[in-house]
Amino acid sequence: MEEVKKKVIFDYTFEEYHELPDHEADRLTQLATDDEWSTWCEKYKLEWEELEKTELENLKKETRVLYFKLFRA
Repeated sequence: MEEVKKKVIFDYTFEEYHELPDHEADRLTQLATDDEWSTWCEKYKLEWEELEKTELENLKKETRVLYFKLFRA
């Protein structure tokens, strides 16, 4: 079975894109035109918003833990 070579942003799902190493994701982003990037982002908008919400919640939790440790010291 031959592996399919993925070369452009549209070759990736939202999840696949976010599992890529940063340098590879950056490369794909730089190669995409503004229209291609906008179209891809619109396609995965809800998933993107959910990821951002999750990351924000994680940062809030980490911040609370750090404040707790700081003021308990």
